Amino acid sequence: RDLHLSLRRQRQMCIRDSFNPYDETEILSASIRSVGDVEHSFAQGADIVTMPPGIFAKMYNHVLTDVGIEIFDKDYANAIANK
Repeated sequence: RDLHLSLRRQRQMCIRDSFNPYDETEILSASIRSVGDVEHSFAQGADIVTMPPGIFAKMYNHVLTDVGIEIFDKDYANAIANK
């Protein structure tokens, strides 16, 4: 499995390198199977990533996201209360 992922990632890098940086070509990454695939796609220069809803949910539903939202909500409530 690791070799397969490594080969896919090398292929993605080669695709980005084969385009002229001054043209308007956009790279679309598909066949996403994990949150790591999404992260790697953007790290390698993908402009667009298509993914199943389940992968998007895994990206959104994260412990640190929940903590960040809680902190934001508290700060917002304090700011409104102090107006």
